Amino acid sequence: MITTIKVQNFKSLLNSEIALSNLNLLTGINGMGKSSLIQVLLLLRQSYNKRESLTELHLNLEKDLCELGVEKDIITRNTKDNFIHFALNTSLGIIDLTYSMDKQGEKDVIEQKNFILGTEFKEFPLFSKRFQYIGAERISPRSKHKISESMAVTKNQLSEQKGQCEYTIDFLERHRKKEIHLELLQFPDVENKELLEQVDAWMGVISPNIKIIPKRSGNTLELTIKHYGEDYKPINVGFGISYSLPIVVALLSAQAGDLIIIENPEAHLHPKGQSKLAELMCLAAQAGVQIFCETHSDHIVNGTLVNIYEHSKDKNKGISHENVNISFFRRDENVGNSKVVRILINEIGRIQNHTEDFFDQYSIDIRKLIKK
Repeated sequence: MITTIKVQNFKSLLNSEIALSNLNLLTGINGMGKSSLIQVLLLLRQSYNKRESLTELHLNLEKDLCELGVEKDIITRNTKDNFIHFALNTSLGIIDLTYSMDKQGEKDVIEQKNFILGTEFKEFPLFSKRFQYIGAERISPRSKHKISESMAVTKNQLSEQKGQCEYTIDFLERHRKKEIHLELLQFPDVENKELLEQVDAWMGVISPNIKIIPKRSGNTLELTIKHYGEDYKPINVGFGISYSLPIVVALLSAQAGDLIIIENPEAHLHPKGQSKLAELMCLAAQAGVQIFCETHSDHIVNGTLVNIYEHSKDKNKGISHENVNISFFRRDENVGNSKVVRILINEIGRIQNHTEDFFDQYSIDIRKLIKK
């Protein structure tokens, strides 16, 4: 598990140190640095995947998880330094990396200047198959799906390209009979622990009366969705189901210690579905999965706070407030770089330090309507 991340001179993160926990919600107005923090993790994994070497972890800015351009595109614009520094405190020790910038700033592969990383990190979730990335730009509803090549199968991934989750149905079909690892995630009153059965149960509370039917036939893989007893093509039951399915599959197939990055879980979902996704994320995090979730949804945040309250009443439900970290990103008005505020939460899910622009628009709008 990663306990803190320190970032220097990377995009808007001039000098930021962020404390982390099991469930990490990254919030803030657009363009404030949330994605930059996630890109630190994606860059390190992407760079490792290029060589599978812990002794030469050069930064690869192009493909497959993220494309960031060249050096001048990633170094903080108003810094006087010519280096980027990442330091991750983890359960295995410290990952400490410094990268010198070329004066021309045109390289897309950047060699490290300083490197401290032991061989034990080879099995660390960030560098191993105990990782999933669900990006914001997931694949749209479709009937026919890709069958993964050997690399995706070996690495146990839902996707290879920018978190699009293009192999979700293939993954689900291959692992459909495997029992879920984390009992805390087992859906109430569903005794069958097999992945597909549990996926159907959780998807059924996100959108009622849904059943996922993957079918492999030769070199093709087809998806049918049964809705209120009738078979439909995915496009005819909306985007929300296709966008939420990879999240449910990733969480239910996870083990304690795994690392999952989720961007915009709320996309195309009704508020009730968002709240249920928050519940599942909370249960997975409470069971030991580390989750980074970038969100603009008050339903995801409020759903998390409700789960903290539920845990305070019943330890078999929800999540402890100690296992939740909410980071609010804003820009420093003087220099334009990111400033990260940790939102403090007590043991019953109450926020202790409200700050401007932190999901306050509903209250602002309501006050205006009441005055009218």
